[in-house]
Amino acid sequence: MNYEVITDLKNSDIFNIAHEFTSLKGSNFSPLEIDFLFAFISQIDEKDEVFHEYQIDSDTLSETMERRMRKERVAKLFDSLMGKYISVSTKDDEKRYSIFDTLSYNRVDEIYKVRFSSQMKPFFLKLKPYTKGYLSDLFKMKSTYSKKIYLLCSQWKRAGSFKIKVEELMKDMQVPKSLSNYADFKRKVLKVAEKNMLEKSKIYFEYEEIKKGRKVNEILFIIKDNPKFKQQNPKLFEADLSDLQKELGKFIGKKIEGKHIIKSFRLFNDMIVADTEIGEYKFPNLDVLEQNIS
Repeated sequence: MNYEVITDLKNSDIFNIAHEFTSLKGSNFSPLEIDFLFAFISQIDEKDEVFHEYQIDSDTLSETMERRMRKERVAKLFDSLMGKYISVSTKDDEKRYSIFDTLSYNRVDEIYKVRFSSQMKPFFLKLKPYTKGYLSDLFKMKSTYSKKIYLLCSQWKRAGSFKIKVEELMKDMQVPKSLSNYADFKRKVLKVAEKNMLEKSKIYFEYEEIKKGRKVNEILFIIKDNPKFKQQNPKLFEADLSDLQKELGKFIGKKIEGKHIIKSFRLFNDMIVADTEIGEYKFPNLDVLEQNIS
């Protein structure tokens, strides 16, 4: 079964992915490759049992991404993308997942066709929990680093904040040695992403540097709805949960019952849902959550 050819990506602006996919760990991706990948991810119905062949008209893809997909570059793009993979590391395992099964371009009809590898099912289908983002935001981030930081902020949006070690963030961003100095990383990666998102995205971030001695050891990202876009289309935004988000953000990285590290929070049916490496915990209110934190 093939899905219809997409001629307007505005109707599929939202994409949903597993949290493990947000950092794009594994292969290095160019901005064009990220845009192409997520354009097709947005076509997936996460309720499906299997992947279909997803099709997008060439002009639609070019106009939405605001970059002309020259025909002579298609083969080069496909060669690069077919070699891409996602890496997932746990205490016990090191795994690599191929992203694509097939990529094709019909020169007569000018249609791109993509079929994802079945190995991608845990990242795109039957998701719980998941990261929600917007193609229109992602496409406006011009560098790979800004796109990756946008994805990370989308992952942690419901929690309102997250802390990450500088060393780990640099590793996730796959920065070269020339940016391994924090001052350079801050100027060329953090500040650029901060400016991009504030100007062009539905969410943006502020950050605090957490020092160990004189060295910046961790960064606290505080994620907020962008008031400029909220005024334009308030229906896109959930109710303002900033006070609760700030409270929940303090518990990111803490352990539940002294065992399982909290990675993010969600609100579901008036319950606070804490996501950990082994699954989710539900709490009726903040007081009960605090009683179980160590």
